[in-house]
Amino acid sequence: MKNFILLLHMNRQLFSLLIITIILLSCTENQTKVYTKTSNNSDSINSIKPIVKINKDTLIFGNLAMNNLPTEIVFEGKIISSSTWKDKEGEHIAFTTETGEYISKKFKHDEHNEGRDAELFGYHYLKKEKADNFTLRWKVYDYECDCPLDLVVSFIKNTFQITDLDKDGIAETWMMYKITCVSDVSPIPMKIIMYEGDSKFLLKGHNKVHVSEKDSMGGEYTFDKNFKNGPDVFLNFAKELWKKNILNKWGE
Repeated sequence: MKNFILLLHMNRQLFSLLIITIILLSCTENQTKVYTKTSNNSDSINSIKPIVKINKDTLIFGNLAMNNLPTEIVFEGKIISSSTWKDKEGEHIAFTTETGEYISKKFKHDEHNEGRDAELFGYHYLKKEKADNFTLRWKVYDYECDCPLDLVVSFIKNTFQITDLDKDGIAETWMMYKITCVSDVSPIPMKIIMYEGDSKFLLKGHNKVHVSEKDSMGGEYTFDKNFKNGPDVFLNFAKELWKKNILNKWGE
């Protein structure tokens, strides 16, 4: 009888341990899911607030709060940087998001490869004057998938900016990021994307890595025809942004 009671007690302990293990595994799985607008994150996201002169007026900037987003604004990932403003076109909300590393059902995965995925996004929503709702104006999307090595898919700190460099009353939205799947310290691909209205401008290349006190690799870039044919102030700003962030900083 004593043996039976002892066996029953041990089975109950094993059952409890099994339940706890299932709960922990469930929590771990949930951490890999993509954040969406339904997240219960009510923290206010600080916006960038430059003073931009426009035809004797000034762009009006505000803060983007997760718990105050209009219902028509949907996105994937976790908000990294954001800004809201008003100009002659109407009300604007622009922000960047990242998913972080996770296993996505969007992509095929090699069954012999413990690959991970990561995505990043940029969004711009506009509510024109006399309109009732915000509508998506443009969206930036990039990713690395099924990566078994060091996965880097992230916006570079302090590069999300709202400007009006050509003083035409239409704001420019800037973002810069690096993206790669790599096993060494090679230069990492980087991109600067800028939108003015519906027009996209792109500068891309690689960051710079020092291989010795005198030698380095990377640092080169190319720019698209919109930068080439656009105002000089746009390309000059992009070059300075690139120069400021050209050195590779692991962990950022």
